[in-house]
Amino acid sequence: MLAAPSASEIDELAEKSESLEQRVASLNDSYQTLKKREVELTEWRWVLTEAGGFFDRVGHLDIVVKTIA
Repeated sequence: MLAAPSASEIDELAEKSESLEQRVASLNDSYQTLKKREVELTEWRWVLTEAGGFFDRVGHLDIVVKTIA
């Protein structure tokens, strides 16, 4: 038969539970921050890709203008 946990064991479990709860909250905050940064970086990648395409087109037009002139 199992004995009832002592008061010190209950206190220890309560402290461990609180510590784990804080850790989970911290991990959740970190996850949310990482997801936000992922979205921001994806947006920047799109902006840079579009800007690169623009400058490629402008550079191509510059070469065409120089060959015509």
